[in-house]
Amino acid sequence: MDNTNSMATQEFQQVHGIISQHRSRALQTVNNENLLTAWEVGAFVSVRLKNSAWGSKTVMQLSEYLRTQDPTLRGYSRRTIYKMVAFYEAYSSISFVEYQDHLKLNEFAPSQAAQIENSLVLQTEQIVPSATAQFSKFLNLTTLTNHFEILDACKTVEERIFYILYSYKERLNLRELRRCLKNQTFAS
Repeated sequence: MDNTNSMATQEFQQVHGIISQHRSRALQTVNNENLLTAWEVGAFVSVRLKNSAWGSKTVMQLSEYLRTQDPTLRGYSRRTIYKMVAFYEAYSSISFVEYQDHLKLNEFAPSQAAQIENSLVLQTEQIVPSATAQFSKFLNLTTLTNHFEILDACKTVEERIFYILYSYKERLNLRELRRCLKNQTFAS
């Protein structure tokens, strides 16, 4: 009887493992899509702001338009759209790209993120002007919310990279990341 229960428990653990693995992959896919969306929206708006085709009033109108077109759509307030612009501009900057390449940070990125990115390359090129920088797989190591927090708190490329890697290594949620930023973990 004990042998049967032990065997059943092992099989149940295997099923639980399968569920956990796929749940984790699904969450990673959602995170990657959120990051790509923010990147593409940020790039689109950034280009228009820099070309003086749009002003802050237009960004507000965009936010209102999105809200009226799809009332279920969340996360596209004027403030958040500007955070997406900052996300794109910070991580597409020459200094960030060169430092990231120097450290070979894309090697840390999950392989699934690379597959998702490659499958979206054609879609990305259709939406965002070709002059924009490529989305870095390295950015998939943490959530968009964590990126926004890192961008708000950190001024240097080195500090931002540290907190992205630290968030990934320690699996930091937003509250834990804020504590690390407040305690200046990078400095210590």
